[in-house]
Formats: sequence, C-alpha cells, structure tokens
Amino acid sequence: DPDYPEERLGFMLEDAGASVVLTTAERLPERPDGGLLLVLDDPATEAALAGLPATPVTGAERWAPLNPSSLAYVIYTSGSTGTPKGVMVGQGELSNYVAFANARWTQSPRETVLHRTTIGFDYSAEELWWPLSFGHRVIVAPEAIDADPAALAQLIDQAGVTTMVVVPPLLAALLGEEGFASTASLQQVLCGGEALSSHLTAGFFKHTGTVRLVNHYGPTEATINATVQDCGRSFGSEGDAVVIGGPISNTQVYVVDDRLQPQPVGVAGELL
Repeated sequence: DPDYPEERLGFMLEDAGASVVLTTAERLPERPDGGLLLVLDDPATEAALAGLPATPVTGAERWAPLNPSSLAYVIYTSGSTGTPKGVMVGQGELSNYVAFANARWTQSPRETVLHRTTIGFDYSAEELWWPLSFGHRVIVAPEAIDADPAALAQLIDQAGVTTMVVVPPLLAALLGEEGFASTASLQQVLCGGEALSSHLTAGFFKHTGTVRLVNHYGPTEATINATVQDCGRSFGSEGDAVVIGGPISNTQVYVVDDRLQPQPVGVAGELL
C-alpha cells in the first residue's frame, strides 16, 4: 500500500527479502538490497517494454512447477506486538477459498464485484481472485472513494455492482446514503473485518430490503476467512448476537481453552 509510512514499507521489503519492487515515480521506496527497483512509468522503462518482441511466453520449461504448498502471496498484518508480521499464503489455501467463494457467492452467471479494498488488506484477494478466476466482472473503485459514501453508492448503482465486500463502519456510512438503498443491481454484501452488530444488521435490512447480508470472519493466517454466516432478518433484532457461523469448505474450527484443549459444548473459549 503506497500510503503506508516509509518505515513500514522499508521493514516489509527487508523482512520479505524482495528481489524486485514494482512502483511508480510518485512513490519511490528504497531499492531492495541486491534487487531491482522497476519504475513502471519511467520513460526508460516504457521504452524498454515497447522494444520487447510481441511474442507470447510458451513452454512449460519457462515456469516453476506449482503445487498446493507453493507460495501464492505474502501479506503483512499489524502483528500483535505492533510489528508488521508477514503471513505466507499457499496456492492450496488460496485455491480452496476461491473455489468456496465461487460456490457460495455466485448468484448469477456473471457477477459484478466491486474492488475497493487496499491491496495490503486480504479482503482485496476476495474481491479479485474469486471473480477473475471464474470469468466474472470486477469494478475498480477510485482510490479515494471510501472517503465519500455518496460517491461510492453512486458508483455501485451506475456500474451495476452485484457483490461488494465491506467493513461495518463503511456499511453504516452507506446506509445513510439514499442512493445505496435504492440501488437495483446489488444482490449481496459480504461484511467482515470486525464485529457486526445487531443494530447495524437491523438497519441494513430496513434500508435494503431483500439484499443478502453475509457475516464472515477469519484472521489473515486462515486465508481471508474461516467462517461464514448468512444473516436473516432474525439476526437484526436488538440484543441478538450476530454469529460468525460455520467453517468454509475443507476447514474445521474448534473452541478450545487456554491449553488448546477442546471445550465442552456451551462452554466459552477461544476459536482455533
């Protein structure tokens, strides 16, 4: 994320051992040790790319073989100590989530998914990998649109967005926009990132009618999300808990004590 402080960007590049950094002239990080800093909008870079032959890359020998344990990406969280922590996500985990998302979220042959989450947050993977892997359409929101709920609601309506991923504070802001409630195309909202309140859920169904609301939860280490729950109107009653639901495909969750031992049914504990 180019908006991260220079110190955080520098730490991430060093910690990850990045050998190539793609950037633009607007934001020039330090060159990685022994690596390449490729400035995409530099005239020299553009000239070099334009001079390359228009020959497609073919041949299996040009690619490293992939398997489920191969690395798909590394994403940095804030870390419980405040120090950024790199989380490695494998091809198998990502493929499993993308397949689950397509089976669970696809409501029509051609979904239109809004991409508005910063690439440094793992919900951006849900906005991109699922639709692009299955031939759906992605609408890329302008960078500063989150600061303007009215403009975001207008984009959703004009672009025919059917699915969006949102955190509760932004959902609350959108509910205050008349244009959001009257959007004809929107079919489902996937909400996560922090606790979804019953008050917000009640407000959502009051304003949007039949739009599907899904509460999903999971730390970055679990690859985007670990559990999901479709929220019916009964979840919107004041005082009702908005549960995080059950596990996604090929995933199990356990309620454990402080020694990581399974708790009996009905006894509070930590989720593993």
